[in-house]
Amino acid sequence: MRIAAGILMILLGSALAFFLGVIIMLDILLFDVPIPQDVLFLDIFIVISGVYSVIGGLFCVLRRYWKVCFSSALLFLGIVIYFRVDSPASVSFIPLGILPLIFLILRKKEWQKPQA
Repeated sequence: MRIAAGILMILLGSALAFFLGVIIMLDILLFDVPIPQDVLFLDIFIVISGVYSVIGGLFCVLRRYWKVCFSSALLFLGIVIYFRVDSPASVSFIPLGILPLIFLILRKKEWQKPQA
């Protein structure tokens, strides 16, 4: 389950960073629309959190730094919930945001060092 959580976080985090961040920024730059400050801040935050989710997914697959994995999954869930409130068409992404968090909570013991 740890590897499944890592793969989900890598795939969904890269999709979040690319589609929601880069596409919005290219759309603003190509159509020469003035950039509002809140859109620019939100776009930068989305890209950074998507990259953080990918890093957390890599750490999950490598079984390193459980706190980073957990915090990136929690941040990803918060972003998914935020965009669910913003657009009702993304109702299917909420289970995809909850699954890595559940998998990480269930498999926390895999990160503990063996006691000798």
